[in-house]
Amino acid sequence: MTKLLSKDEVLDLAALSALKLQDREIPGMLQQLNDVLGYAARVGKVVQDVPETRILRVNVFREDSVGSSCGVAVLADAPETQEHYFVVPAVLESK
Repeated sequence: MTKLLSKDEVLDLAALSALKLQDREIPGMLQQLNDVLGYAARVGKVVQDVPETRILRVNVFREDSVGSSCGVAVLADAPETQEHYFVVPAVLESK
């Protein structure tokens, strides 16, 4: 049986996730998180019963190497560029 989360654990998770839950939202979040954990436990049981079908005996990873990219021609269609780079709006906030 899957261990159910408590209200305090949901509040701890919300704080770690920088979420501000209102009191009326906590029961719904508690139910949703417990549903997700229950589903993950069911999937884990199914996967546990599946025999391993393949053993990897060969290194399939390749060495990193520098190769050609799109080149500067692709920059011609960009709305804004600087030197050889795309200029895009900032997506991170500073605190």
